[in-house]
Amino acid sequence: MFEHLELLCTELLATDAGFAPFKEVLPKLYRAPGFYKDLVYFLGEEGVKAIKETPEVAAYKAHLSMLAQANPILLLSHCYTQHLAMASGGQMIKVMARKKMQLPADQGTASFDFEGSPSALKTEFLDQLNILGGKLSPGNTQAMLDEHVAAFHYNNSIINRFPIGWLQTASCLLGMVPSSMLMAAAGAVGLVAATAVGAAVYFRK
Repeated sequence: MFEHLELLCTELLATDAGFAPFKEVLPKLYRAPGFYKDLVYFLGEEGVKAIKETPEVAAYKAHLSMLAQANPILLLSHCYTQHLAMASGGQMIKVMARKKMQLPADQGTASFDFEGSPSALKTEFLDQLNILGGKLSPGNTQAMLDEHVAAFHYNNSIINRFPIGWLQTASCLLGMVPSSMLMAAAGAVGLVAATAVGAAVYFRK
């Protein structure tokens, strides 16, 4: 999906006046090369070639292609949703993933690496997006908001294609919690349990 969105944006940066203000910042936010590097690291070249496109990804790509033809500026809403997420919460995920998976230096998290400061790139993109927003018609402003919601819808449909059990989810979440916090929580639970047992014994007397 990222590759398709970025290919469409690259074409529009060269041909669409509405994309001109984003000519410098948008390519620096591109994630597809990093995703490919990570996939090769985890799966190998042959494993990457074996990946099959799901119907959900195909549907998202078709929607992006439709926007590129009908109202190209709306693609920026998807860039905002997808790319800035990688520059925001994605940076926290990168740190946790590297720690949890004990990855070697510069391997496995290239999709979160940016050319320059992620925070500065976010600010630059948002500044241009806000300027653009002040020029949009009410209809296009609402359409931009609608596409922001649509991006989440497509993301969820793609993720739901690969259901993850509650046990794996719980294990992953626990793995993100610092050991000191886990020990404190375990101690608190133990204290509550001991107090409950003591109270039960007392009131039985």
